[in-house]
Amino acid sequence: MVASISRRVLLLAALLSMALGSTACEDEKGLKIKSISPKTGPADGAGNVTIHGNGFKEGGALGPKIYFGDKKARFLRFEGDTKMVVVPPPGEVGQTVDVHVIFSDGREHKNPEAYTYIDPKEGFNVDALAPGKE
Repeated sequence: MVASISRRVLLLAALLSMALGSTACEDEKGLKIKSISPKTGPADGAGNVTIHGNGFKEGGALGPKIYFGDKKARFLRFEGDTKMVVVPPPGEVGQTVDVHVIFSDGREHKNPEAYTYIDPKEGFNVDALAPGKE
């Protein structure tokens, strides 16, 4: 009887482990934005932004629309299922906006306060690294 109960407990533990393991795998699937790089960019909208995540090409997704705040970015390309490259629209200096991805199949994901516009004239410059310059 004890051996029978032990087998049942082991079987239940194995089934539970398999169920939890498959749930963790399923969490990795689907549309998700994990990060955006860079997180800041010039207010004139110049430069590329890479959106990192997963599920971008899942189900043969076509025609993503990407918004920085309420302005539409220009989609450039997918880099596999985990990256897409876009050109952000112009924005206001100091403004931090949500990045919202919408696919033609209806899937969407919003990453709140993910991108901040900076003044391109006040950005990093090489002279700041030169010795003797302040």
